Amino acid sequence: MINYSLENLSPRRVVADVARLVIRQAGREKSFSLSRLPASGILEPKAVQAGSILVKDVAPGELELEWTLVELGESPRTFVVRRTLNAAALSTGG
Repeated sequence: MINYSLENLSPRRVVADVARLVIRQAGREKSFSLSRLPASGILEPKAVQAGSILVKDVAPGELELEWTLVELGESPRTFVVRRTLNAAALSTGG
């Protein structure tokens, strides 16, 4: 299980759409489920979202997480969060 928090430091609303989250291991996409608070994927300015991602069928090794976040409004910006995680260090969620 991956516990995370996102903080919107932008003056605009930011979308953290779960459809734009990709988790890979050894180059292959992994299935996952996500729970978060607030449940909405829209982060208001200065808002924080916390949640957990349960990745299915994780093998020993590294996981690569990539989440594309999109700022709403005129001339929106795109942010990409990339992290490499050691699968052995993750909570099993059990």
